[in-house]
Amino acid sequence: MGGRGGVEEKQIMELLTTLVEKSLVVAEESWERGARYRLLEPVRQYASEKLVEGGEEDDLRRRHARFFLALAEEAEPGLRGPRQVEWLDRLEQEHDNFRAALAWSLEEDLGARLAGALSLFWYTRGYLSEGRSYLEAVVRGHSAPETTRARALDGLGWIAEPQGDYERARLAYEESLGLYRRAGDRRGVANALGDLGSLALDRGDYERATSLLEESLALYRELGDSEGIIGILDSLGVLASARGDSERSAVYFREALVLSRGTGNVRRTAVSLGNFGLTTLVHGDPEQATALLEESLSLFREIGDSQNIAIGLIHAALAAVAGGDHGRVMVLVEEGLGLLRKAGDRQHFADCLEIMAGSAGTGGMARKAARLWGAAGALREEIGVPLQPENRTVLDPYLAAARSALGEAAWQTALAEGRAMSPERAIEYALSAEEPASPSRRPVGVLSAREEEVAALVSQGLTNRQIASELSISEHTVATHITRILKRLGLNSRSRLSAWVTERGLPPPTKGDPRRY
Repeated sequence: MGGRGGVEEKQIMELLTTLVEKSLVVAEESWERGARYRLLEPVRQYASEKLVEGGEEDDLRRRHARFFLALAEEAEPGLRGPRQVEWLDRLEQEHDNFRAALAWSLEEDLGARLAGALSLFWYTRGYLSEGRSYLEAVVRGHSAPETTRARALDGLGWIAEPQGDYERARLAYEESLGLYRRAGDRRGVANALGDLGSLALDRGDYERATSLLEESLALYRELGDSEGIIGILDSLGVLASARGDSERSAVYFREALVLSRGTGNVRRTAVSLGNFGLTTLVHGDPEQATALLEESLSLFREIGDSQNIAIGLIHAALAAVAGGDHGRVMVLVEEGLGLLRKAGDRQHFADCLEIMAGSAGTGGMARKAARLWGAAGALREEIGVPLQPENRTVLDPYLAAARSALGEAAWQTALAEGRAMSPERAIEYALSAEEPASPSRRPVGVLSAREEEVAALVSQGLTNRQIASELSISEHTVATHITRILKRLGLNSRSRLSAWVTERGLPPPTKGDPRRY
């Protein structure tokens, strides 16, 4: 079989070996990746000049770009399957080659196809700013075929959204939808509808989100597209949870988990676990929620999905706030912020500030809680996305307690101080040390309704087994609650907890107490 430029294919390895021996080519060998070869920089520059002189540069660059386009398009469906880690790592390994191919081909159909095919890789591995620059160049200056342009626009929306540019994301999704409709691409239509629905959900427009997501789901079911169905079920589960319908939310998440585990898509399984965990944290058992969130985060780490690792860390930090573990909150948020900064993700900065505000509230740092809450509110107004109901449900009790402890006038002053901070300044302040108030000054409101019940029963002298029977929960859950309560209140024994309950006059739960479940 003939090779390129008059070189037979069987001669290639012999020539490479000769070039390595003459130190003109460097061979890098790895047990995991095999052998890779690269030119020394002076040799590369000389060779490039000779290609230009001989009029061969464009032909070589086109062959190079076509080769890596074929690789990217082969990898794209693999990023959603059981070999997604392998494909993500392969694309990471060749990222410089993709950059070189894009630099040459952005003005051609080939470049538009390549940028669209790499969108999910850029999103997953946190190359948001870089990926967006390529995609913007493609959609701004090139009249690619409709479906090619539609895919690039869809990828642009995925990246603009976590950057907090919701209007650009909306416009990209809507143009993508129009192009898919004109081309008769039903799968593309379903995808764009789902993206618009998820964006509406993020922005708190639940009616529009419902309409778009249900239309997308119906179309995916007609097509028998399991991957598409999983994504929409997840979004519908989040929507149901936001509306307070935890049972319907769980139904969606369970169906999504069955499907994603069946396809071997680790990323989609991790997303479903994380969403289910967050819903369970708000509406169910905090222990189960923590287990689901930790499994989700572990899977994201397994595939190196830096974008979702950051989100998983944020969700785990929210659970740590509910658990009263201030130190863990700081560790999780700090790691998450590092990933968000690297990716240029502004969407989740507000979540971090709010979680650290809630944590400050649990730690008796009321003024700090107010300032961080104010900074988060200002950022949300800037990017146009409201606080998600699930986060508000978890954080509200701690913030209300901090507000009560500080007093309304001082709270409003501190809130205004926070609103005047830049997001980066607020983050720096959030991670700084501040002396907590004495545990004896901690307000009652830092305990959840169930924790107040457990504390009241402890004060009556009941054992863990008796409390478990009274509240219809396991002894292990009772023990966990008591450990958490003691840590949160800064106490070291059941007798001190009993005294704390007596001092504050917590009423014992009764059979008619609406908090009982």
